[in-house]
Order: sequence, then structure tokens, then C-alpha cells
Amino acid sequence: MIAHKATLHSPFCELVGLQFLEESPGACRCKLAVRDELCNPFKRMHGGALFTLADTAMGVALYHTLDEGQRCATQEIQIRYLQGAREGEVICNARLTGVSNGIAHLEAEIESRSGLIAKAAGTFFVYTPGGVRPAPAGGEDTWPRVPQRIRAEV
Repeated sequence: MIAHKATLHSPFCELVGLQFLEESPGACRCKLAVRDELCNPFKRMHGGALFTLADTAMGVALYHTLDEGQRCATQEIQIRYLQGAREGEVICNARLTGVSNGIAHLEAEIESRSGLIAKAAGTFFVYTPGGVRPAPAGGEDTWPRVPQRIRAEV
């Protein structure tokens, strides 16, 4: 595992106003202010904004565990919305739970002053651009190339 490194510059995070509070290998804490531009017609933070917060936090938690030259990409995220966020800010805590065969598993919880807003679980590809792996049976490989050995020292 490499030492703590700076988060990659993301114009998208700036666009939505996402702020990073804490980052370390396998963990990330970030926040997003509830504001009109990120709310649905019912004056609650839009589910897409909450999803963005969870996806980004999980990706950054994983990013800090990657070896030189490795990258990650979201494969799938499941999110459960438990209540709406109307004011203030929402804070997301994400953590890496494991890596196996080039697939990382992460969890995230989003909270506000009123309590738990959403819970998410995601899987992310960990790969090295141009890396080698056998094509799956029955067809051409269209997914990112996964290195033969992934270190998961969490």
C-alpha cells in the first residue's frame, strides 16, 4: 500500500460543492451542503446528489489504497434512502471492506443532524491500464483490465 496521497483534482466535485474532510487508505469522510440547486421539487436533497456523495467517498477511500499506476472505476452501487435531507449539510463516511480478484467492496453511510439519511454498498474495479487478463469464456472482454495480483492491505 502506498502512503497517503492527495486526491485527484475533480471539476465535478467542485461543481456540486463536495468537500473532503478526512482521507486515508480505505476511508473517506466528505460533506455536501443542502442547497436549492441540489434539491428535488419537494425541497429535499435529490437522490442523485446523495448518490454522488456516496460514490465519490467510496472511490476516494479506495484510491488511497492503490499501487502506483492502478486505477479504479465504479462497477455497481446499491443505495437505500432512509429519509430526506432538507437543510444544513450531509456527511458521508465511506470505508473499504475488502478486495478480491480485482473487485473492491466498500460501504458508505450518509448522515445529517436529523440522523441517518442513506446507506450504500458498492463494488469497484481495480485495474492497471493496459494490464493483462484472460478474456471471459464466450466473448470479448469489454471491462477494464485487472492486474493479476491486487494487494489489499486494509
